[in-house]
Amino acid sequence: EATVFVKNMAMKDEMDSVWREWVPENCGISRACVAADLAPGDLVEMKITATQPEASLIRGPSHAPGSGRAAFVACSGLVWTVAFPAGKIADDSVAEQTRKALQELDSRLAKAGTDKSHVLEATVFVKDMAMKDEMDSVWREWVPENCGISRACVAADLAPGDLVEMKITATQPEARIIRGPSPAPGSGRAAFVACSGLVWTVAFPAGKTPDDSVAEQTRKALQELDSRLAKAGTDKSHVLEATVFVKNMAMKDEMDSVWREWVPENCGISRACVAADLAPGDLVEMKIT
Repeated sequence: EATVFVKNMAMKDEMDSVWREWVPENCGISRACVAADLAPGDLVEMKITATQPEASLIRGPSHAPGSGRAAFVACSGLVWTVAFPAGKIADDSVAEQTRKALQELDSRLAKAGTDKSHVLEATVFVKDMAMKDEMDSVWREWVPENCGISRACVAADLAPGDLVEMKITATQPEARIIRGPSPAPGSGRAAFVACSGLVWTVAFPAGKTPDDSVAEQTRKALQELDSRLAKAGTDKSHVLEATVFVKNMAMKDEMDSVWREWVPENCGISRACVAADLAPGDLVEMKIT
């Protein structure tokens, strides 16, 4: 699976032309693509999960032959997929597009042999952060009771006409899932989710104040992350990968100075960092495995 961040959505077609040449035949990848501000000079950044050669993979059909993408990919009991508002029309509200994206997600999960009660983690991209509440109202109705998901939500530019895009990891029905408490009852989210020896969580700057610097918010987010990892029975020395969203790419260096202090020696993390619009008042958000 992959997330491709492009500097501007107008660059997607050109990136896609190279992507299609690169992906081997019959090896479609579950891929999201959104626009975000990147490191100075970068036009593209890619975040990837792969498997070792001996693993058995099941790849769903491509919704566009030759695209280098798959409707879903399953391996080692996990399922990755991306959902768009299939069948959208120009007059759709955010809520209507969210319902269509979730219907598409239900369909893809069913084809992979699982369902929404086995979704572990998600990233929801909305076109504008002002759309989050409307998206959330549909999300809450969709998530089954006691099946809270570790979820990040940020604003990014999406494919033309799309107001929402969802990137999902689920598991097969036979897997045992441990879900942490919800940060907000009825939100359809969990403080962490653990399955198959992995833990997914999202950290925000808990206890932030309007006067906090980027460094102070980063420390608060990392303190929250330490707390969530501890509740899941692990710690920062076992973090595998991360995506750090900052409010503005100019904040990256200040965030990085705190990040470097926090990561234990010889425990380097595979990490992406992009700029995206975040929840009101937040300067940083972290998504962790």
